[in-house]
Amino acid sequence: MVSISRKIKLFKRLFNEFLNEYNKLTGKNFSIKIKEYEILEKYNLEIKNNLDKFIECESDIINKITLCKSIEMNINNQVFINNKSSIWNYLHNLYFITMDSVDSEIILKSKEYLSKLQMQLVPKDTGINLENLNLDDPGMGDLISDIAKQVTDKLKGQDLSNIDPMQLMSQMLAGGHSVNGIDFGSIIQDTANKIKTKVENGEIDLDKLKNQAKGLISDKTIASQLD
Repeated sequence: MVSISRKIKLFKRLFNEFLNEYNKLTGKNFSIKIKEYEILEKYNLEIKNNLDKFIECESDIINKITLCKSIEMNINNQVFINNKSSIWNYLHNLYFITMDSVDSEIILKSKEYLSKLQMQLVPKDTGINLENLNLDDPGMGDLISDIAKQVTDKLKGQDLSNIDPMQLMSQMLAGGHSVNGIDFGSIIQDTANKIKTKVENGEIDLDKLKNQAKGLISDKTIASQLD
């Protein structure tokens, strides 16, 4: 279990990082001192009371979080609308710091909804067609869940304050084996082996998988891991 002093330190560092970015975007100069554990407890309690909606990134929950109200966060403001993914990422990670113990189910659900939110915000002219990624396909869904669980296990005991989930996923999809000093090579290799097995068993259609992967994974990575 992480000590209270350690939690305060982590929470303070991540919140200050978030606040600096937020001030740049809004042109404001908010300053909130994180010294007392009561601030973390209050944040934790307010989210627990609305946990499902919070993890699912429902914007109306923002109005029920004291820290968000303290910096006059407005869900109808263009700053919030244009930076939803980043803001929710910070808010989720701040909550994880306040938790008494790691809850893998909540973390997996958080990453799922953050990923969906990121997909919604990808500009249409990037050439990345995220709409073709069928997460409802049983074979694909099981594969994504398995990868997410492995990543969660790999991150246990690690300092997550400097890790952006979307950056992590994009780097892994691009073939990167090490992200923020954490080696994900074994996960990538294991995933490649499972894809091969699922293709051979007929659980995943190779051509459909390649079509979904185009724009998300480099051609070199597709060729080396799927062929």
